Amino acid sequence: MKTSNVLFTIFEFFLLIFFWRNALWWFYNRTGQAVAQDYLFYLALFAVELIAIFMILSHWKSFSLSIIHVICFAWEVVMTIVLFFNNAPFGHYPRCLLWPLLFEVTYLFVIEDVRRVDSIRKSYCLVALLGLYLFLTAMQMTDFENQSNMIYFLVLSIPLLLVTRNIRQRYIILMFVTFMCLLSMKRSMMLSIVLFWGVVGMRYLFSSGKKSMAILLGVMLITIGYYSYNYVEKISGGKLTSRIDLDQKDVTNGREAIYLVTMKMIADSSPLEYVIGHGHNAVKRDSILDISAHNEWMEVLYDYGLIILFLYFCLWIHLIRRWLYHFRNDTIWFIPFSLSLCIFAVMSMVSQLVAYVSYFLYLIMFWSMAEAAVDKSRINNRRKELKQMISRLK
Repeated sequence: MKTSNVLFTIFEFFLLIFFWRNALWWFYNRTGQAVAQDYLFYLALFAVELIAIFMILSHWKSFSLSIIHVICFAWEVVMTIVLFFNNAPFGHYPRCLLWPLLFEVTYLFVIEDVRRVDSIRKSYCLVALLGLYLFLTAMQMTDFENQSNMIYFLVLSIPLLLVTRNIRQRYIILMFVTFMCLLSMKRSMMLSIVLFWGVVGMRYLFSSGKKSMAILLGVMLITIGYYSYNYVEKISGGKLTSRIDLDQKDVTNGREAIYLVTMKMIADSSPLEYVIGHGHNAVKRDSILDISAHNEWMEVLYDYGLIILFLYFCLWIHLIRRWLYHFRNDTIWFIPFSLSLCIFAVMSMVSQLVAYVSYFLYLIMFWSMAEAAVDKSRINNRRKELKQMISRLK
């Protein structure tokens, strides 16, 4: 057994502990039970980061000059500077520097052996089942009358579960998670899944030459979405509309009020604060509403400054380019990549992922494996072309 195989097994073990303990912390937090992160969480966090650092230092020659690797290493350097100049406590460093490390170590493990995708996929099945259990338990505690953020721990693990050539299995998973999103009454999840079905449906209709059907599908989705929203709004007693109310008395619901306050905070920042931000989770700390921005772009700008915001924008560009690659080649990664981008797009507008590393890591793992699979395929194709060229010369 290779040393990397042993490390990979240990890596998976501690990563599962990290996801498990963090999901439980959110469950207790969202159900009104005061709880602190325990030693298992921190042990798993530091173990994952130490393995990542070891793998990166020992395999640095394996990295290409791809933009995503430049973004990851630049994020590590710039974020360290941002945290240092904002006098961040030590506990902020592991969280804010985690996602680039996890991206790179996952990339190294998978590009060495693509079969590890299946192993991580099986691990994600356990993570998804845990998310489903915690979501249903949280909903049951309120007689299925309130929304629950625990739906995130189910939905964010789904893209990797869709990396399968079994079409029937894939659509069973998709139909199930669609029902769960509707059951949750969480607007971000409902919008994400509707956007996903629209993107995938129109893609296949356009590719088959049925452009008129694609346009009709778009109109139908908008119509169904409108009436579905009104129906859920009616049976929920107006809870959905109340969440975009300007009333600042309910700060957890007043999205527009939150945005206005956050924009005012950004406008009042000094030139230096525009560059290096105000520190991790600074919006919640400084806001008169005592709540985060609920918008990734404003959160990143205020917390970390323009340089990190630029890297965040570059990450978006890279992910869109990768999605287009899978779109054009109709790879096995297209459908799950589409779902991951729809979730990312919606949550970046009405919530946060980067600031809540426990959410973001689910997608980071998936994107990293997709990146490694694409690069491995290109390497294999080049080797085949080289062998063919040598055989011709002989």
